[in-house]
Amino acid sequence: MDSDPFLIEPVSVRTRRFTAEIRPVLFRDWAAFMVALKKLAPFLSQGDYAGAVVAEEAALRDLIRIGAGVAPEMLDDLHPDDIVALAGGVLEVNSDFFARSVMAAIVTATEALARTVGKPPVDPADGPTSLPISDPGDTASTPAAT
Repeated sequence: MDSDPFLIEPVSVRTRRFTAEIRPVLFRDWAAFMVALKKLAPFLSQGDYAGAVVAEEAALRDLIRIGAGVAPEMLDDLHPDDIVALAGGVLEVNSDFFARSVMAAIVTATEALARTVGKPPVDPADGPTSLPISDPGDTASTPAAT
């Protein structure tokens, strides 16, 4: 039997104190997870894990707490390598989930919407779109300078 290509298997991360079964973040936690990830992204993208801990410890705690489903106090007595392993598992599972499931759902919804309005779908890989540029002499839609 073929497995579902959109099913993301949980990742087990074993620390010195417990084993966490990491699954994709649930919708109820998505906004808080994304806020934490946004704060950490500049550091993580540069491989500056120490900078992430020093500058954004609360965001790192939130990312792990939400992503690994562990109580905040469970993180206090962990060794730094356990924290890195948990954060890595959270990022692995949720990046796979976003890339394979969320993006696929967005593309499917875009295609369905395009069919209903009779326009060809826009490929997200083409980048952002913009409105046409208006004639610089056209001031009908902008207030006059005073």
